[in-house]
Parts: sequence; C-alpha cells; structure tokens
Amino acid sequence: MSLERRVFLPEELDFLETAAGEISIAIENARLYSETDAELRRRIAQLELLQQLWRAIASTLDLPALLELISTKAVDLSGAQAALIYRQPRSRRGQLELLARHPSDWMERTGEEFDPALRALVGEVLESCWAIWRPLSGSSEDIAVYAMPMITGRRAVGAICLVFDAGAGQPEQPGLLHAFTDTAAIAIENAELYDEARRGLARASALLQEMHHRVRNNLQTVAALLSLQMRHASPQVRGPLQEAVSRIRSLTVVHDLLSGRHLQEMDLETLCRTVVEEAVTTLCGEDAGVTWMVEADEVWVSSRQATILALLLNEFVANAVRHGFKDRSGGRIHVLVRREAGQALLEVADDGWGLPPGFDARYSRGLGLQIARTLVEVDLRGRLEVSPRSGNGTVVRIWFSPDALPNGRGTGEGQLDPAERGRR
Repeated sequence: MSLERRVFLPEELDFLETAAGEISIAIENARLYSETDAELRRRIAQLELLQQLWRAIASTLDLPALLELISTKAVDLSGAQAALIYRQPRSRRGQLELLARHPSDWMERTGEEFDPALRALVGEVLESCWAIWRPLSGSSEDIAVYAMPMITGRRAVGAICLVFDAGAGQPEQPGLLHAFTDTAAIAIENAELYDEARRGLARASALLQEMHHRVRNNLQTVAALLSLQMRHASPQVRGPLQEAVSRIRSLTVVHDLLSGRHLQEMDLETLCRTVVEEAVTTLCGEDAGVTWMVEADEVWVSSRQATILALLLNEFVANAVRHGFKDRSGGRIHVLVRREAGQALLEVADDGWGLPPGFDARYSRGLGLQIARTLVEVDLRGRLEVSPRSGNGTVVRIWFSPDALPNGRGTGEGQLDPAERGRR
C-alpha cells in the first residue's frame, strides 16, 4: 500500500469497480438475510404462541382461565399495549359484556373514557362480521384499536379489541391474528357450552335427589301403615304383612342413600350393609340373636341395579331368618361381594337348617324364590344359584354385570371407611 499518487491502468480500474460491486452485493445480501432471519424468528415465535393456545384450549374448559390465557396471548402475539374481550350474550341481544382484559388494570388506568367508544366499535364489528381499525381520541391520550369478530360456525360470540399507541400502524399480520381470534371463539363457545351442561346437570341432579327423597318418604309412610295394621292382625296375616314391610323398607334404603348422593350410582358394600341391617331389625327386632357380616370388593352399581339388589338381599335375608333359623335362638349371615372377570358376584350364606331334601331351585314354586329368579334373570340379566352350604346352611349366589364399573373413588358420602369394614 502506498500514499503516493499514481495513475491506475484501465484494467486495474475495471477490477476495482467489479470488486466494489461484489462487495456491495454481499453487504446487501447479508442485510436482507439478517432481516429475513429476524422475521423468520418472529413468525416462529408467533406460531409457537398459537400452538400454546391450541394446546391450552385442548386441556381446559374452565372459562375464566381460558379468557385470561386468550387475552394474554393476544397481547404477546400482536405487540399491543392491551387486549379486551367482549361477548354478546345469546339471551340479551344488543348488550355487551366485558369478559376479560390484559393487563387487568388497563381499564381503570386508561380505558374508562374509551369504554363507550369501544362498545360502539364492537357493535359495528359484530353487525358487519369484519375487522375494523379505528383511531380513538381521549382527554389524556389517543389510541388506535383493531377490533376483530370472534366467529364460530353458528354465530358471532363476541370480539377481541387490540389497543395500540396512536402512532402505530395497522397490524402487519392480520391473517395470523384472525386465525388466533377464530380459535379463541371456538374455545370460548366450547367452555360456555360445557358450563351450561354442568349447570344443567346440577339442576337435574338436584331434582332427582328431591324425587328420591319424596319417594322414600312415601315408602316410609306405607311401611308405617302396614306395621300398624300388622299389630292388630291375626297370626296368619301377620307373616305376609311383615314380609311386605321388609320389602318396602329395603326399597326405602335405596332411595335414602340415593337422595344424599351427587352421582346416581352406589357402592355395593354400603348397600349390603344398610339393607341387611334394616332387614334383620325388621324381621327379628333389636335384641335378636342373628349376627351378620359383609365382606366386599369395590363394586359400583347404578341406581336401577341398586333397587333390584336391595329387593334380592331382603328376600335372601328373610328366607334365612324365617326358614334357616326357624325354632332357633339365632344364626349367622355372611354376605360376600367379589369382582370376577368383568362380572360381580353377590353371595349370601347362612348357617341355618339348610335346604330340604330333594330341593331344586329351578322347580321351586315359593313366592320369594320366584321373585328372586325374575329379578335376577329379567332385570339384572344375570344368573341365580341356590345350593347347600358346606357343613350346614344355605348359599345363594348371583352373577351379574354392573352398570357402573369401579372408578377408584375414595371414602365418600354413603361409603364406609375401610377401617370400619368387618367390625360387625
């Protein structure tokens, strides 16, 4: 390199011009690459925000949490200073409800004076179903608002308003924001439908519980009237009346349990304990020598099956008391509940006199056994077996498919704590 003046040859000048041109092209390419890379990273970040929103939508139906998520992500995605979500309730057309805003204190700090103008803008958006960009002037500052309708396949559920500084231009990626808004609309509608369904289920559950409560009261009244009649009846009539009272009270037990539950299903162990205790008390009195025990796996049955099983348990206990323990000071009843290959087994065994010689349940014409066979085969679609117990006594077994499968519930209302099991 030299500082002395010299004359360049034409070939050297051509080379310098060519080199300068190549260098300028390289610099321009590097600048364009840097801008493209930054834009690409920005687009990837926006798509990641959308992906986070979609993932969150799939994982929650809690409306307040969902609205907070949508308003927060709207600000992150658009670069706005605030986001507001308005809804048009289906029951009150023309009225708007502010569902969410982010930041949460923006309305108190700045937005109070803009609220009427924002609501008017949202009304225009919902009527036209088109996004609107509009500057708004206030006493202390000016803003610009980009309002987008939230539209589902059925209706416009509301609008999202993005608030920018007055000097900001319209969003560069409106398509991306509209995709975000459409996704938010579907999520909000799904959450609203879920909330409505949950409230409807709560109302139906309350009505059903009230129905069980009233049926129970009516059954108790009938049982009380029959018990009063039984006191003044002849010995020949007293027995059938006592059987009727026992059957009615077994149904009362089911409705009593169901009237205090939130779900229309029941733990079979709880049902067995309650029905057996009620039946023994009704048939034998408080001081009888009849003892009983229940051993059970966790098996849940529907309210329909619970009613049938209560009648069956009452019949089996009544047969054990009247026939198995006849002319005896007492006896022992053992109830077993097991799960077996997708089915449930209910077994009632006693240590009484046992079955008479030549007894065959298939051809027995006893009323109690006919009732039991009909309930098992027709209503439960199960199988009934009556056989001698090893040693002495009788065993009755029922196999059936529970309508309500075990669901891992812990101790709850109407269900005995495991520590209480086997104490009787």
